[in-house]
Amino acid sequence: MNAMLSPSGVTPSMEFVCADCGEVTTGQQVLDGAFVYIVRKNLDDLSQSIWRCECCQDEWEERLGE
Repeated sequence: MNAMLSPSGVTPSMEFVCADCGEVTTGQQVLDGAFVYIVRKNLDDLSQSIWRCECCQDEWEERLGE
């Protein structure tokens, strides 16, 4: 299972693009409770990490469970 992004350090103007479907989740949405999952974390530049939205993460976890 991938780790969920913590709102700590997130600013409202940030954007997290899902690597699977391309949906953009804004930093404001994360601050308001939206979930974004870290697929691959870039320690040098967090904005260059690979993300997955909650819907795609749920589908990915269901496929693993089959």
